[in-house]
Amino acid sequence: MFDDSATLILLGKQAFAYGAMVMLGCWLALAVLFFLSRKDEILHRAAAITAILALPLGFVLARLAFALLDPNFAPLLTLKNLFKVSYGGYAFYGALAGALI
Repeated sequence: MFDDSATLILLGKQAFAYGAMVMLGCWLALAVLFFLSRKDEILHRAAAITAILALPLGFVLARLAFALLDPNFAPLLTLKNLFKVSYGGYAFYGALAGALI
């Protein structure tokens, strides 16, 4: 971790405060969507599917985008290193693409 970055301790792990705030914003946006869609059954089901799929897809595509597009990671690109998520390496544009899918 960078010394000058704001960090939090979550479940015994150090995490950037920025990521925690983005996650909180996503959860709040989904809560508002659930609240606003409670009268329309189809929209409410779509909101539930979005809540279930958006975060995992965002996480997976953020890691894949970093691993495939970062030139510094290219020499280390193995299947084993791809799954070492605790070492960092996520691309914001990959997370956005995963959430949008």
